[in-house]
Amino acid sequence: MSAKRILLVENDEFYVVVIGTFVKLFLQYDLVTTKDVTTAFEMVKAENPDLVLLDFDSFGEMALELAENMRDDCVTKLIPLLALSHDGSKRAVALGGGASAFMQKPFKVHDLETTINAILSSGG
Repeated sequence: MSAKRILLVENDEFYVVVIGTFVKLFLQYDLVTTKDVTTAFEMVKAENPDLVLLDFDSFGEMALELAENMRDDCVTKLIPLLALSHDGSKRAVALGGGASAFMQKPFKVHDLETTINAILSSGG
């Protein structure tokens, strides 16, 4: 069985490194990253990841648009999306837009692991 694949849509280099290192080394999942939310939807369709991690801080309305596009597309609607943000008030917007779960930054890597594993084991 091949490793799970996670697509990280994030332009904060700190989180790219922290999440990337954690996902690859500790969870031993494949990781694809992009800092360009405008091409992320096409990447989701091309890469067919098991999970998308999406930063709602850096991309604003474009992050919500990506979540809604994924939710409304017959190919991508089954791919779970984990929204990330420093602003806890974005939880309702993210979940309403199609995110499967929400995590507030900063978070502990143990909490990230628990959340990712819960999403992947439930199928989204």
